[in-house]
Order: sequence, then C-alpha cells, then structure tokens
Amino acid sequence: MRSSTTSDAIPVNDKIEASTDPAQIRPLVVGVETAVLLLDCNRDTIYKLLREKKLLSFLDGRRRKIFMSSIDTLIRERREAALREPFERHRYPKQRGVAR
Repeated sequence: MRSSTTSDAIPVNDKIEASTDPAQIRPLVVGVETAVLLLDCNRDTIYKLLREKKLLSFLDGRRRKIFMSSIDTLIRERREAALREPFERHRYPKQRGVAR
C-alpha cells in the first residue's frame, strides 16, 4: 500500500520544469540594451552611469554585462530621493559648444 505522501508528490521532472519557467527566472546580469529598456534611457546614459560607478559591470568576451543588483540599487536610490523631494527637477547637463 502506498502512503499518501508518495502519491501526492510531484515528480522530479515536473519540479525541474516548474523551476526553469522563463517567466519565473530573473537574470543576475543583463546586456546594455536590456539595461536601456529597464531604465528607460539611452546608451549614453548607461555608459555614463557605468563611468560614475553607479552601475557595476564586467566584460564577457566583447559584451558588457551589467549586474541586476546594481540596477535595483540605482532604482531604489532614485525612488528614495523622489520620496524625499517629490517635485525636485533634474537638472540637464550643460551642453558643450552651445552658446547661450
């Protein structure tokens, strides 16, 4: 006679398939183009954030990989700043070579 625990158990293959569902997997690193989409900005802004060490990355061959944890941290910091000063405007950087 089988016990109720074995008959109710999920087969191992089903557990593997459930855990590798693409909708449930969150990447640890993303490429520059994905970071552009996630932060809703352009490539120049991503590279500026990388130079300022606000985003952490590494080279994987010829591709730059950005850690999702650094994107999460950046979003969290900006959210907290927005909560402190909700109506503060972001200053645009001065344009080079433009006479005013």
